[in-house]
Amino acid sequence: FQFKQKAQNVLFGESFNSIINDKVKLEDFYIEGNTRLKHKDLGLLKAFLGYNNYNYGYDKLVLLDGNTITNRLIGNTIIAGGEYKNQIGKFLINGKFGINVSGDRDANYLNGTASYIINDDYNFRLGVNVNSKTPNYNYLLYQSDYINYNWQNNFDNVQSKQFNALLNSNKYGCLSLDYTTINNYTFFSKNDQGGVKPFQSDTTINYVRLKLNNEIKFGKFALNNTIRYQKVLDGEGVLNVPEFSTRNTIYYANHF
Repeated sequence: FQFKQKAQNVLFGESFNSIINDKVKLEDFYIEGNTRLKHKDLGLLKAFLGYNNYNYGYDKLVLLDGNTITNRLIGNTIIAGGEYKNQIGKFLINGKFGINVSGDRDANYLNGTASYIINDDYNFRLGVNVNSKTPNYNYLLYQSDYINYNWQNNFDNVQSKQFNALLNSNKYGCLSLDYTTINNYTFFSKNDQGGVKPFQSDTTINYVRLKLNNEIKFGKFALNNTIRYQKVLDGEGVLNVPEFSTRNTIYYANHF
């Protein structure tokens, strides 16, 4: 990522140099070995072991207010996990999990869904998503020619849990509902000096979303509609989302 300006802009505050040239690189390497077993009764079983090496950073150190901001985040992780998928009658079960078993970062995830085919028109699905991961690199380390935009943080893992339900109809559309809980949510906001900095919330965020999607066809034309309602129950002002949003698309489709 590179950000260049021929001259300093007062909007971002004071700078080390009159010409702005910020540049950061990420090298990310991942290799995985896995094995799969597919059986007509047991379904699909998969196990994997992965290795990840990352190198994110800059080509210089920054000395600011007597503190030295490092230039690189370098590390290795070994990830183990698996997957299970099977259809039993009208039930479809799918689950995935992974965990960092060693290395410089702690992380894990668990995704699971259970679907039921009611009939040719309706199907119903329940799901859960649990994960713990480090914030994005730009929350942890950032350097800039603008003085206000230099930081190094040791944030905790962002932990989230989501429960979701979906009812799908080929005729009437899709209705989905999910409830999410987030701990250690990281976000950008203004600091006391007027610059933008990353922060980590010490409160638990809870929010709910309800979405309806349907499509109406008129010959070669179609009207696709998505309406979403979402509400932050705890943590308003930290996580900011519009309460209502809608997207409506009219399109023409044909074979040529």
